[in-house]
Amino acid sequence: MTTALKGVSETVGTLKVVTETIEVDTGERWQFVDLTELTIRRLRASRVRDGLLSVQTRHTTTAVIVNENEPLLLADMRSVLERLVPEAMAYLHNDLVLRGTVPPGETPNGDAHCKAMLLGASESLAVKDGELQLGRWQRIFLVEMDGGRRRSVLITILGLA
Repeated sequence: MTTALKGVSETVGTLKVVTETIEVDTGERWQFVDLTELTIRRLRASRVRDGLLSVQTRHTTTAVIVNENEPLLLADMRSVLERLVPEAMAYLHNDLVLRGTVPPGETPNGDAHCKAMLLGASESLAVKDGELQLGRWQRIFLVEMDGGRRRSVLITILGLA
């Protein structure tokens, strides 16, 4: 890769892109799945030294967040989302007759879609010297809000090898 700054250019290494799909089985409707160690193993296997790592869910009723893995805090986060977007509220999405054709086994999950919208589908994190640049307490979570089922998470690593 060549970088340029005010007319100066320098070759700094080989650009590498690694993309992998991880399958995660969730066991509960609500679950915080810590993906940090798995993500770090994938980064090390990639041999990328400096760049970016992206973790993305491929589902509209899950989210990816970075936060602390402390059980009381996770309970607080769930409680906040439940207050903002109660499961028991009436959602047009849950009216299967109004929606028309729906896949077999469709469940009422309008709340999970709305919660996922608030949290987001991906996180991008810096990689420096082959290490994921997380803060002391930061962890990477897949947040399941309509499980349990098999979920796909995409990890993309882009950087210099």
